[in-house]
Amino acid sequence: MMAGKRKDYVDIAKGIAMIWIIAVHADGAPYTGTVGYVLLIPLFFLTAGFLWKDKDEPPLSQLKKRMRPLLRPYFGYNAALFVLYLIDVLPALIPQTRETCKDILKHIIGVFWSEGQIWMNDQSGTLLNWFTRYNYPLWFLTAMVTASAAFLLLLWLRRRFGCPLKVMVIPCILVTIALNTLPIRLPWNLNNCFLAAALMAAGWGIRQTDILERQWKSPWLEWLCYLMAAGAVLAIGIWNQALTTSMLMSAYGPHGNWGPLIYFVGGVIGPCVLLRLCRLLEGTRISGFFMELGQSTIPILALHRSIITYYNRVWEFFTGYRPELGSGIYFLFSGLRLVIAVFGSMGLIWAGKRIRRGRVTKTDI
Repeated sequence: MMAGKRKDYVDIAKGIAMIWIIAVHADGAPYTGTVGYVLLIPLFFLTAGFLWKDKDEPPLSQLKKRMRPLLRPYFGYNAALFVLYLIDVLPALIPQTRETCKDILKHIIGVFWSEGQIWMNDQSGTLLNWFTRYNYPLWFLTAMVTASAAFLLLLWLRRRFGCPLKVMVIPCILVTIALNTLPIRLPWNLNNCFLAAALMAAGWGIRQTDILERQWKSPWLEWLCYLMAAGAVLAIGIWNQALTTSMLMSAYGPHGNWGPLIYFVGGVIGPCVLLRLCRLLEGTRISGFFMELGQSTIPILALHRSIITYYNRVWEFFTGYRPELGSGIYFLFSGLRLVIAVFGSMGLIWAGKRIRRGRVTKTDI
C-alpha cells in the first residue's frame, strides 16, 4: 500500500458529507439529522487519521504544523462573521444597551472558548448561547486541534512503549466518559478530544490494513456485510432519537455512560460504509464536484450558515412568512436553500481565489 497517496474516494465522501451537513444546518434534512450526527462528524475525524502522516519529528512540532491551517481560518473567519453578528444587534444597541453589550461580550468569550454551551446540565438544546448563528459550525476546527494533540499522544505512547493503537481505544473512551461527568464543558471540545482521537486511530488502522480496498472472495458477501453495517448505523440513529439524547461532538457532547462507546461504534461503521460506496463514484462525472467540495471543507464550513441566514431573510422579506416543516412549499423552500448554500459557498471560495491570484499578478508586475 502507498501510504502517502491521497485517495479520491475520501474527498468524494467528505464532499457528500458537507452537503449533508449544510442540509442539516438549514433544517432541510430534519429526518436524517440523528443518523447524520453518528456518521458525519466522525467521518472527518476518521479520515483525518486515515490521511495522517506520522513523521519522525517531535510531537509538539507536528502539533504546531497541524494547528496553523486550523486556527488561522478559525480566528480569521470568526472575525469576519462577527461583523455580520454586530450588524444584527446594532438596532438593539441603543434601547437595550446593557443587555446587548452582555450578549456581545458573551459571544466574544464563546469564540475563545469554542463551545455553544458552558454547563453540562444546560438543557436549552441550542448552540447559540455562546456562539452566534453565523459561526457555530467553526467549533469543529478547534476540536480538530485538541483531537490531533490527543492522537499525537497516542502515537507517542505507541512508539515509546509499543502500545497498539487499537488497545488504546478503550482507555480513550473511558477518559471521555470521565470528562463528560464534569459539571462544565471544557474549551475546544476537550471533553471529547480522546473520543475523537480514538476515531482518528481507527482511521489510521483502516489505512494501514487496507480494509476498504481489500478484495473479497465473495462480492455478494461483502455487500451483505456493508448492508448490515448500514442497518447498524441506522439503528444507532433511531436509538439516539428514541432516547432524546444527543451524541453530537460539539457543545452537547455524547451524553450518558454508553454514549461515547455507541458514538465510537457508529462513528467507525458509518464512515466505512460511506467511504466504500464512494469508491464506486471514482472516475464518474459527478465525482469532480464532490471532490471539490471535499477539498474546501473549511471555507464551506465557515460560509454556509451566513448564506442560509440571509436566504431565510430574503425569502421572508418577499413572501412575508417562512414555510413550516411538512407543508407543500417547504420542500421547495429548503431544496432551493440547500442549492444556494452549496453553490453560494463555492462561488465565494472561487471569487476569493480569483482575488488572491489578481493580487499576486499585480505584485509580480
